[in-house]
Amino acid sequence: AAVIAVFWASLGMAGITLNFDFVEQYRDRIGSGFLLTVELSAASLVASMIIGVPVALGQSARLLPVRYLCDLYVKLVRGTPLLVQIYLFYIIGTAWGIDNKVVAGVVILSVFAGAYIAEIVRGSLLSIDESQLEAARAVGFTRTQTVRHVVLPQLVARTLPALTGQFATI
Repeated sequence: AAVIAVFWASLGMAGITLNFDFVEQYRDRIGSGFLLTVELSAASLVASMIIGVPVALGQSARLLPVRYLCDLYVKLVRGTPLLVQIYLFYIIGTAWGIDNKVVAGVVILSVFAGAYIAEIVRGSLLSIDESQLEAARAVGFTRTQTVRHVVLPQLVARTLPALTGQFATI
């Protein structure tokens, strides 16, 4: 409240009046823009999950080339600002004939968020205690049963808060 009061007083002292009459005029356009933003975010989140989960699994693969490629992807994407990636993918997309800006936006956001989701999933996988897996083997679970009944429930519980934050970021 204090920040808003200082801001409002500063506007008055500077002689600036805010006029929001245009909002009613562009109401439909603002609404459709909001819906497009939500659709882009949802599509990007799904696509980034499709990218991030295999990359997270690839970072712990036994094959060194797979592990190094997944690690390189995460480090390059997380180490490069999003704006630089947008420019880069825009140039690449133009060269490959991608004219649909919505598709380009989904691809760019998915590649960017996929690296972060890979780290979220990888961290969650590493946080599962080895004793959980040993207990599942001791009970006689197969590998599939262990993943389904032991790993996945814990993974969902551990990744959901971070994935919600990632969705807000997208």
